[in-house]
Amino acid sequence: MIQDLKNFLFCTLICFAFSACDQKAKSKTSSETIIYTQLTAERNYWDSIPGKLKVRDKCRPYRYFLEGDPYTGKVEDHFTSGKPKLSGAFKDGYAEGFWKYYQQNDSLEQTGAFENGYVNGEWRFYNRKGKEDTRLFYKRSGRDVSADTLMVVYEDGSRKEWLKDKIICSYRNGNRKYEISADGSDGTFWDINGAVTAEMKDYIRKDKITDETTFYIAQGKHQKAYKELLDYRKTKWTREQKESFETANSVTIKPRFPFSPIIIGFQVTVERSR
Repeated sequence: MIQDLKNFLFCTLICFAFSACDQKAKSKTSSETIIYTQLTAERNYWDSIPGKLKVRDKCRPYRYFLEGDPYTGKVEDHFTSGKPKLSGAFKDGYAEGFWKYYQQNDSLEQTGAFENGYVNGEWRFYNRKGKEDTRLFYKRSGRDVSADTLMVVYEDGSRKEWLKDKIICSYRNGNRKYEISADGSDGTFWDINGAVTAEMKDYIRKDKITDETTFYIAQGKHQKAYKELLDYRKTKWTREQKESFETANSVTIKPRFPFSPIIIGFQVTVERSR
């Protein structure tokens, strides 16, 4: 009886020791930064109809494993030159937290965060010289991800930013080109040297009930300014509307959904010059 009890205690201690070693190994894997290429990527599916149909997750197509287990911990990778290629972290096999990606010239390529494997929040992208040229904001709804443009730098060096309540465009030299409210009801325009060329409040009539906005196109420098004002909407116009605008005295913009506080789309009518 005593011998059986001794054997039982011995086996228990052995099992405990192996368990402790196993936990220590897993903890070590989680706490140390490993090379990204050590991970194995497996296709990620979800049950569209549980038990009947599996669909690949388009916005989170892979899950990453280390030695057969979903990986939790930090990763990094390097180019053959030894310079950094990427750095980030995983949680339960999915990218999590802030990540950095680099170009071979050691400058940043893109930066941003993941949440449970999905891109999340603000991401910044850089050109070959390492200067930021695009900024996007990613929003997730369930398993779908959409992106809104927050900032773009154009080939001529000018830039445009979409903020919460206004749109700002700057010249190549950094001077403000125009600043307009998100609904197009207010704004100011400047020339490249910083002189004001037009202010929208003097040339706009806004209906408080229908939210219909009429832009009265002035002549000369003001007309040029208003072409710039409406340029960001012209991609939604028909060819006839764009041509009509060149000779218009006024442009009326109606919200697609009247009485809505947020203008989602526009139906544009143009009054020709007489």
